[in-house]
Amino acid sequence: MGPFHPTLGGPPKHHIVRVGWNTPKLQDEAHFDIWALAHGLPAEMSTEPWTRQALIDAADDAEKPGAATILDNLVELGLVVEVARGSDRAREFANSYCVRSLLMGLGNTREDPARDGIGIAGLPPILKVRPRVFEIWQWAHLWPTIWSACEGIALVTNPVEGSGAEHASPESVLDFMLDAFRDLISHGAIYLDLQTTTRRANTSD
Repeated sequence: MGPFHPTLGGPPKHHIVRVGWNTPKLQDEAHFDIWALAHGLPAEMSTEPWTRQALIDAADDAEKPGAATILDNLVELGLVVEVARGSDRAREFANSYCVRSLLMGLGNTREDPARDGIGIAGLPPILKVRPRVFEIWQWAHLWPTIWSACEGIALVTNPVEGSGAEHASPESVLDFMLDAFRDLISHGAIYLDLQTTTRRANTSD
């Protein structure tokens, strides 16, 4: 939600981030920098796992000290979530969070028919992705949770001939999603949010 400036023209006191119904604060620029870095480095996300240690190493390369302690603080605030593919925590995470898509679909081109562009109309694509990743960007936001999106996408996904039905299971879709999220998040094509129940006012005659 941006920086909070207590005085006109003065430095920000903190940065505010919305997570579900909550608005936790990044207490200083160091926390903001590590939170921003946690989104990933676009040039590396499609090839390298974005692990805790990879983030700390990137912070060291950028001469941003104290990344490990700050990362622990961000996890405690709910601004960073650590998830490993195939773990019980991954299923718990998928049931608690949802996908929110950003940018626009730009399609493929004659020069690059195998990848679909995502970006801003009238400008070159911010990123180009394979059809399965584009499917995640295009459809996953329609479900209330990541896990329900996995179930829905698995239901309409036909396994590759001869590869076995496991390719259409929600668990395999979740594994693929977690990999795809790295590239999509680092380029600003999606963000993840806590799943929240719509609040309805009780009315009576």
